Amino acid sequence: TPEELAEMEAQQQQQAEAMKLSFEHDDVDGLTGEVTASQEALNDSATEQQTFPVPESRNAPCPCGSGLKYKQCHGKI
Repeated sequence: TPEELAEMEAQQQQQAEAMKLSFEHDDVDGLTGEVTASQEALNDSATEQQTFPVPESRNAPCPCGSGLKYKQCHGKI
């Protein structure tokens, strides 16, 4: 009947409105531009990487002291 149909449509509309979700992200305190001590330590350790001079020959010993040829150690392609 038309009355039952109208009632069912009203129920479906109410259910659809009840299911609508509102998505909202939480505020994050760490993104305000403040640098923590752990972040500073990471930055310091990244700048302390040891760089090796490239030898004239790939067959020369690797400057890291491993005893391998440069091409088999740090010069691996």
